[in-house]
Amino acid sequence: MLKFTYFRRILGSVILVAAVATLVFIVRYFIDNAGEGKKSLSRSLSPDISMKTIHFTESHQNGKKWELFAQSGVYDKSKEKTSLEVIRFIVERDPKNGPVTVTAKHGAYLHSAKTVQLSGNVLAKTDDGMAFETPRLNYDSARQMFSTKARIKLTDAALTVEGVGMDLWVDRQQSIVRKQVEATVYPGKRKK
Repeated sequence: MLKFTYFRRILGSVILVAAVATLVFIVRYFIDNAGEGKKSLSRSLSPDISMKTIHFTESHQNGKKWELFAQSGVYDKSKEKTSLEVIRFIVERDPKNGPVTVTAKHGAYLHSAKTVQLSGNVLAKTDDGMAFETPRLNYDSARQMFSTKARIKLTDAALTVEGVGMDLWVDRQQSIVRKQVEATVYPGKRKK
């Protein structure tokens, strides 16, 4: 009978150790997975939204002011900003002169300011033959103005202007190149 009591105590000790080990393992498992659950939950609630094939438009009572197309983008809600890739930006002028079409590799649309920022091989063209190129360009929708502090090359049929910094008002069809200006005039090539 003494051997049976001794055997029961050893068996009870082994069962108790196994139960405690199982309990520790279960508690540890839930603690580790609870942390991962919080991480994945916080990632899924991120304010950033990735998009493909983006189209923004700003309109006024008479029609469109501008349209922006991009192959992809990421919206950051906290900054009210959409970062864009491979962009085509069309700004309407008066119907007689047609739009200004700008292409760029990268850019951003600042929603509250209604400002478009473009960078990377920025090239703008109009239907009447005017074009300009620059590494960076901003468009302020409220002022209907393109601006850059970077190097610019502006061309049309009878003129080439190069310099640093430019402001171009779409509604007035007027531009100012700020500094280091070099101009070449091609007499006789102006459209009549």
